[in-house]
Amino acid sequence: RVGQVGDERLVGKLLGHSLDKLYASPAYLNQAPPLREPADLALHDILLSDDYQATRQWQMRTSSERVTVDLQPVLCSNNNPTLAMSAVAGYGIALLPEFVGDSYCQLGLLQAVLPEWYEKPTPVYLVFPHRAAMPRKYRAFIDFIQPALQARLSQDL
Repeated sequence: RVGQVGDERLVGKLLGHSLDKLYASPAYLNQAPPLREPADLALHDILLSDDYQATRQWQMRTSSERVTVDLQPVLCSNNNPTLAMSAVAGYGIALLPEFVGDSYCQLGLLQAVLPEWYEKPTPVYLVFPHRAAMPRKYRAFIDFIQPALQARLSQDL
């Protein structure tokens, strides 16, 4: 689960953090204005998550800098696959969890934009029912999947 667990019947084991980063299609970037710093986003078509609809701002950061970027989105959605596919289709720049965006980059469908910049780190948990005695098949699965998931998440924040 990405974000807080929020259910007392569940146990959440923190695996790491997802960094939200910027992605766009090569076709979009070929026809768009240059993008050298976060302030340049004002000149671009933005695909916005509903999480940012109220403020219409991204709080972009690097290890040493932080900047607030005001946005004029062309699309708002509460669904990462919709934002990702809209970016793939060339409609603009999307802020996506790194593990989502990088999967599309490996397929050649998206490119990372300003790759040193990211938005809020979001905790990612492995969630399972709270039980006094956990079945061995659950424990075996947790032991198997945990290293693979942790390898795709940021550990140092």
